[in-house]
Amino acid sequence: MNFNQGGGFGAPQQQQQQAYGGGYQYGQQLPVQQMGMQQPNHGGPQGQGQLSGRKRALLCGCNYAGSSAALNGCLTDVSCLKYLLQKRFNFQDADIRVLTDDNPNPLFRPTRQSIVYWIGWLVNDQRPGDDLWFSFSGHGSQSPDPTGEETDGMSETILPCDFKTAGQIHDAELNRLLINPLITGVRLHAVVDACHSGSSLNLPFRCKMKGGAPTWKSEYLEGRIRTHKGTAGGLAIQIAAASDKETAADTSALSGGTATGAATYSFIQAVEKHGPNLTYGLLLAEMDNVLRNVGGGASMGSASDMVNQLGLGKMLGKFKGAKSVLGMVDSGLSAAGLRGGQTPQLSANYAFDVNAPLQM
Repeated sequence: MNFNQGGGFGAPQQQQQQAYGGGYQYGQQLPVQQMGMQQPNHGGPQGQGQLSGRKRALLCGCNYAGSSAALNGCLTDVSCLKYLLQKRFNFQDADIRVLTDDNPNPLFRPTRQSIVYWIGWLVNDQRPGDDLWFSFSGHGSQSPDPTGEETDGMSETILPCDFKTAGQIHDAELNRLLINPLITGVRLHAVVDACHSGSSLNLPFRCKMKGGAPTWKSEYLEGRIRTHKGTAGGLAIQIAAASDKETAADTSALSGGTATGAATYSFIQAVEKHGPNLTYGLLLAEMDNVLRNVGGGASMGSASDMVNQLGLGKMLGKFKGAKSVLGMVDSGLSAAGLRGGQTPQLSANYAFDVNAPLQM
């Protein structure tokens, strides 16, 4: 399979060589004061100016059908998010790439190689004013952090559909490929609906709601950062399904019958409910209100033993996607008696005023 063909977008390797504005190289040892990490900004997200109107999106969904840890809702997540991007944020079909593990074309299956390739497409040929989107729905896991940079000592990962042979994709790699290259004036929104996804992009700042008030904190211990975790001047915002210590639900309880990722459902519901009045703080509060009561569904990949079990189960059946995201949202939160819970996470390359409107 030749990944340098496919839409004429160029090889990601070429883009990676040009990704690090300011001369940063992955793995370079730098004093903290020389790293150029974006600092807290208590205004709204900055540096976008007038939007160019160019939009580009990469959506990945893994159901791992036929495995003992198969999921049911991740392909639905992709279908509904694509609908949302097109109908609510004016993304064009030609500018959206969808990777699902039911696709017979290996270029459009969420293998490790395909995800890395299409991330290269996503961040290639950037121009100020571009709006980018990345989403992943599937299993997430953790492994010991060899760098000493993580405050909890663990590195977060996402699991492509071929992770058993090709390996997982670690947070440091996603940060290097997806976050570091973003130039000034470019904005990225990323939704990661997976277990342990809170810092799966290794963004430096995380926002938590305490008593209804947003509080930003640095994700890295002072003096322990060895690599640049920010952008090349652009804005990166991640909405994650759960904290690094939590699992995320794959459930049919919220939609009234169709399996979805609970976080994806709550994200779509907040956008549909508030429209242009939705702020980042309100998004976080709305998602938290739904997810703290969610439980009873399949876990979207939590423990390390799941990594050894995937691929051993029997087929759960064909995916049946929802016809419309609005149908899902209109179903409402009809299920009662749900137990468990997960905490949505908002992260960015700098702290900003979460009362700013969500824009793409």
